[in-house]
Amino acid sequence: MMQFLNQYSKFIANFFLGLLLSIAPTVWAGYNPPQDQKTASTYTRTNSAGTRGSCNPGNVEEIAPTLLASEYYVGKTLSTHPTFAWFIGNSQPLPVRFILYGFDADEQLVEVKKVDLESTQGITKFSPLNNHNSGLEVGKQYLWQIALFCQPGSLSSAIFKRASFEIVETPVQLSEKLALAQDSTTKSELYGAEGLWYDALAEALQLAPESKLGELGATLVEDLAESESEVEERERLEQLKKIASEWEF
Repeated sequence: MMQFLNQYSKFIANFFLGLLLSIAPTVWAGYNPPQDQKTASTYTRTNSAGTRGSCNPGNVEEIAPTLLASEYYVGKTLSTHPTFAWFIGNSQPLPVRFILYGFDADEQLVEVKKVDLESTQGITKFSPLNNHNSGLEVGKQYLWQIALFCQPGSLSSAIFKRASFEIVETPVQLSEKLALAQDSTTKSELYGAEGLWYDALAEALQLAPESKLGELGATLVEDLAESESEVEERERLEQLKKIASEWEF
């Protein structure tokens, strides 16, 4: 009898252990860059280091914005009304100009949207196209630019940063998974696994405190830096890792 009870107890313990493991939350998968990602055009790459303008050389690195997106590759998004994010370490408010560009038939830049803002310290997330706008076109490539003015009104003082992205169609299997997703954590994980950087980060930032990355956002930025360690400038990669570490919460 005693032997039977011992075996039964082990069976019950193993059963509940298996049940707990089966319902435990999945481990965050992070960002998985798409294998078919394209190298960004010269419009982005020639400006990736930015222009120092007439900023004080001693604090230009603190003032200069860091785009939270690839500057080397063309990022991907499903959204025709995408969200963009960047980091500025300086606490002093300065003028910022956001410009969204498209390309004409001759591959020349065409301005789509321009918005003047004021810088804030930490993480800024920005959606320039609201639901009342028609949005961007699926299958098209775009470029977004941040210009931070060290001296208000002086274009020569501006520091420029650029990144490219394209709007892609939603894969059928991903669409089915998203329909079942109940929260931003799950959605961000699904987007990240598919290499949809802008969508993954946008969902992650919905969970983050104001001006911060949050846990998921920090993981994504770390993954981005790691995935581009062989192609990006070391200074930028170190800055991305520092932002992920110091601006999580």
